[in-house]
Amino acid sequence: MKLEQNYRSDQTILDAAHAVISHNSKRMDKKLWSQRPRGEALGLLINRDERGEAQEIARRIGELVREGFVEHQQIASSFGSTRRAACWKRRCAWPASPTRW
Repeated sequence: MKLEQNYRSDQTILDAAHAVISHNSKRMDKKLWSQRPRGEALGLLINRDERGEAQEIARRIGELVREGFVEHQQIASSFGSTRRAACWKRRCAWPASPTRW
């Protein structure tokens, strides 16, 4: 039995995830779907290393906050590796950053 309906993510996220994981020949073939409306288009961020990635993400978050699109407490992050999380923690360890871990 396959469980293919996803209740959290919108179809834009599910399609992007499928494009990546469908290349894994050892996974069960399935295509997730959602009743949630499509979300905004995804962007691609390419950096040389984790430090550059953390700096660019922090810069973009700062712009969104300054322009009034979001408040700091509306931002959440997820990391694919401990190294990236550690770099992000170092980047956000400044007095004006309301970061919680």
